[in-house]
Amino acid sequence: MTKVPSLAVLSVGFLLACGNPAVATSVKSSESSESSKSSLTKSQSAKTLKALLSVRPPVAKKIQHIHTTLGDQRLDPYFWLRERDHKDVLGYLKSENTYFEKIFRTARPIEKNIFQEMKSRVKLDEEGYPYPFRDYEYYFKFTKTGQYPTFFRRSLKDKAESVIVDQNQEAKGKVYFDLRGLSVSPSQQLVLYSTDEVGRRFYDISFKDLSTHRPKNWKIKATTGNAVWGRDESEVYFSRQNPDTLRSDRIFKYNTQTGQEELVFEEKDDTYSISISKSLTLDKLFITSESTLATEIRMLDLNDAKATWQVFFPRQREHEYAVFDGGDRFYIRTNWQAKNFRVMEVTYDPKRSLAEQSARWHNQKNWTEVIPTREDALIDDLLALKSHVILSGKLAGLSSLEIFDRQTRQREFIKFTDPVYDCGLGPNRNYDSTEVRYEYESLNRPPSVFDFDLKSKKSHLRHTEDTPNFDENKYESHRVIVTARDGAKVPVSLLTLKGQRPTGASPILIFGYGSYGYAMTPTFSTPRLSLVDRGWVYAIAHVRGGSEMGRSWYEDGRQMKKKNTFNDFIDVTESLIQQGWAHPKKVFAEGGSAGGLLMGAILNLRPDLYKGVIAEVPFVDVLTTMLDSSLPLTTGEYDEWGNPNQKEAYNYIKSYSPYDNVTSKTYPHLLITTGYYDSQVQYWEPAKWLAKLRTNNQGPSLQLMHTEMNAGHSGLSGRFDSLKESARQYAFLLWVNDL
Repeated sequence: MTKVPSLAVLSVGFLLACGNPAVATSVKSSESSESSKSSLTKSQSAKTLKALLSVRPPVAKKIQHIHTTLGDQRLDPYFWLRERDHKDVLGYLKSENTYFEKIFRTARPIEKNIFQEMKSRVKLDEEGYPYPFRDYEYYFKFTKTGQYPTFFRRSLKDKAESVIVDQNQEAKGKVYFDLRGLSVSPSQQLVLYSTDEVGRRFYDISFKDLSTHRPKNWKIKATTGNAVWGRDESEVYFSRQNPDTLRSDRIFKYNTQTGQEELVFEEKDDTYSISISKSLTLDKLFITSESTLATEIRMLDLNDAKATWQVFFPRQREHEYAVFDGGDRFYIRTNWQAKNFRVMEVTYDPKRSLAEQSARWHNQKNWTEVIPTREDALIDDLLALKSHVILSGKLAGLSSLEIFDRQTRQREFIKFTDPVYDCGLGPNRNYDSTEVRYEYESLNRPPSVFDFDLKSKKSHLRHTEDTPNFDENKYESHRVIVTARDGAKVPVSLLTLKGQRPTGASPILIFGYGSYGYAMTPTFSTPRLSLVDRGWVYAIAHVRGGSEMGRSWYEDGRQMKKKNTFNDFIDVTESLIQQGWAHPKKVFAEGGSAGGLLMGAILNLRPDLYKGVIAEVPFVDVLTTMLDSSLPLTTGEYDEWGNPNQKEAYNYIKSYSPYDNVTSKTYPHLLITTGYYDSQVQYWEPAKWLAKLRTNNQGPSLQLMHTEMNAGHSGLSGRFDSLKESARQYAFLLWVNDL
């Protein structure tokens, strides 16, 4: 059910985490034919809306179905929509797409214009900034017409350039294509990578010989896409998911010489998922078993041919931790007696086996605190280098990077000046490095690559993403603190035109998520400039359920406190109107996946506040899904939402689940998006929700849904296709604002 909206990072696993070309865009503001002011009179708007409403939408048939749980009965007449591939289901989804096309026809000129604006901000022949690893530096390039990047490397000795993987060639003839997990072998002569051609997140692993530039005939089918090389080119470790629940539950070792697979570990607890990773020192493997609130890590020493997997510390309820190899010690990011996490260390003797030493690590009395916990600072991640440890996290609600000198034990934060921004560790692949690569961006500054010199303690700008038709001096970011109804202080990040003041006249789009402890950081995104250039305000409401303000911020927005997420968003909306950042009749909201749940909840609670809402792949049938343990990812999320097989949790979830709380009232304009192959929020959730909304809506508003029949949770692949999705959504906002 998780979907974190795309940030300005290109993530392909081991290689090339150097920026996101799919969102490399900007805008020409005053030249646009659309503006923040309505181009129609009230009379014209009313006639246009009346004509649109006269077009009869599809009507989903009702088939009686009753859910009976803990003595409670719920009617669900649209339950039949979950019959995937049934002709009636396919017919209904296609009829909704046809209706969408018919209604949205009048908005197509706006959409076309918006798309051209967005595309004009894309550097068509973009090249990522390289990062070094051993004998090469790695980077990506786009051709002017390429949907996908081609991955390259250049020899540090003779500067010879060679192609690693050409994604455009790999994707040729495919409707959907997603590549991840690119990983170069220890000898740097082979590469593996994982591809999904459906959108359901089952990846096949392929191999290529970098010396001959030819594919190997090895193939690993139906994996999660998570894979690492072992001791050498003869072995690859990878994870595989359960084909029904889609929970990542098994780790295998693949022998490249024989083609045989060997089961290494199976996670039996269905509330845990597992992954495989390799240490920065390249001589340890880690299997991480992780639930919402607990962790257990197993380690293997690749330098010891006789080594067996050893548990670093046994799982305990509500103990989350991560282990980082520091050569003569392990660093541990842990929330043991530290809600916002702290860093501890335990010594390690490389001359002795892990088995001989593991018993000592199981006793937390042998752990020594290195960096204590703080109430105002959350530790998200850690990078252990030979000389320093770098911590990334949140400080007073903003992203932070802290440097810890392993020898002197001194600590300092890297300082930033923007009122709101995002920073994070970049690709750091060399354990012995004396520099740390990090990335920085803000709502009005494109992503930049910096190297922090650990000796001089100075940051050096290496690269700023080239963004055509963009002038950062035209824009301004702001930070506003809203007091929620229970006294909580909710941060809000705003992007406006420079000098734009809160006069109460501007349309506004408020974005929210608020789940899983994910922080919605204020990153750079050029598509949204198409709104801001028209006088709109763009806002990110950092509501509870995320971790922007520390671990307590997450705890106060999950399970039996989930309603804080919805209340925060509503309180932010009302406050932004009162402060003059928004015209009270021109307020719009957006959220995806768990953020789509947020959208569904606020529509039931305060539909009067919003003129229009975008709900992307929305998780809206919460109770039914969380009661069905056969569905993907359900049992592993009881710690997030609660276990509805228990009466108290059942009643609480039922009281806010968007689908269950649709009633007869006036709802605003709504655009719903979904993907037929979505493995995290099944297509039938938004389809059922739409059908029920249409039946109950008492107002003159449009409820539209567009289903990508060849995509999953993340939508279409390819940089231009993804821009088309953004253009469609922003055209919807501009179009509806004019009705």
